[in-house]
Amino acid sequence: MPSTASAAREIQKRIQSGLFGPGGRLPSERKLAAELGVSRATIQAAIREVEAWGLVRCEPNCRPRVISGRSTTSKEAGRRASQIAIWMLPDLQDLGGTMILQGIRAAFGSHRYRLLFGCPPSHERAILEAAEVEFFHSLVNNADIAGALVWDTGTRGCRRAYQALAAAKVPLVFIDREPLMPIATDVVAVDNRRAARSAVRHLTSLGHTRIAMVIEHERVSSVRERIDGYEAALREAEIPLSGHYILELSSTEAAAEIVQSERLITSMLSMKEPPTALFAVNDRAALNLLEAARRLGISVPEQLSIVGFDGLLRWLPGGGELTTVAQPFEEIGRAAAQRLLERIGSSTADVPRHILLDAPLVIKASTGAPLVTSLSQRATRVQGESYAKPQGIHAD
Repeated sequence: MPSTASAAREIQKRIQSGLFGPGGRLPSERKLAAELGVSRATIQAAIREVEAWGLVRCEPNCRPRVISGRSTTSKEAGRRASQIAIWMLPDLQDLGGTMILQGIRAAFGSHRYRLLFGCPPSHERAILEAAEVEFFHSLVNNADIAGALVWDTGTRGCRRAYQALAAAKVPLVFIDREPLMPIATDVVAVDNRRAARSAVRHLTSLGHTRIAMVIEHERVSSVRERIDGYEAALREAEIPLSGHYILELSSTEAAAEIVQSERLITSMLSMKEPPTALFAVNDRAALNLLEAARRLGISVPEQLSIVGFDGLLRWLPGGGELTTVAQPFEEIGRAAAQRLLERIGSSTADVPRHILLDAPLVIKASTGAPLVTSLSQRATRVQGESYAKPQGIHAD
């Protein structure tokens, strides 16, 4: 009926204008019928049509609730904003990524949303960036998308997609790191600065004064924050900051990571005052450094202490030997999903929030008091050898 279509469009217009805001309920059928000059039966039919467009949700014995202010077109009629898009790194082969996804799924378990999961087919930078840009641009005109959870990788090509999603009023919540571009959005992560400071404080409390930080190629906010925490701990201990002690692993290919780690340690030991401890930006880098030290015949922690950041080995029998910051991955996913649900159901423009979770340091066998003389002797020997006879990892 024409009157039904007209009434539905008028309700849609009021929702899109903000008169009927997301999270609120529509006026009563009697009131709408009087305002629009139609029968209650026409209003009931119009509401069913608006519900099919994904703008309201009808519940038993309640007035319909507004769930979206996004515009729809005739081609989109009948679609429902029923999907949550998720872009995440690390991928599902990573235990941390798997636990984050479990937390997300747990939070959405009682809701009617389907999860649209995207991750790159490769960690090669060019392939990763192309896949990420394509994924986000595919969401912009997708009326099924109610919101998105984003693990930002620092890809500048996503800038326009983020802006387009924000303009379309698609709620975004960023996981682990905030985007490089200025955008008013929520972020759920661990307190990277505090956790990194705690890790380096542990090393200074053991007596280490020459502590290097090992980073990778990523230039995202979480890495910057961990560097800030590392430097803050050194300042607290009155240890001079040295740019020579910020070391970078250049390779991102798994087959080359150990070789790069060996080269880094060998180069480090050629310094006039080689570090006695390494704080790695993540557990993958830390574990590669542990293996490289073993291959070079450097005992850990007697000659070199190593600290990671993630806590990925806690799911293995015995929990591994790496001292590391343990990120609460499942809680990160759950908190991010809950915040997104709040955004989707909110009738007002909430102030963006940064939700920072605690990440405790778990002390294991890879850290100990420094033995400077022993390490200096080892440095002299490594310079004259290709590789030393492998030794095991030792703990006091």
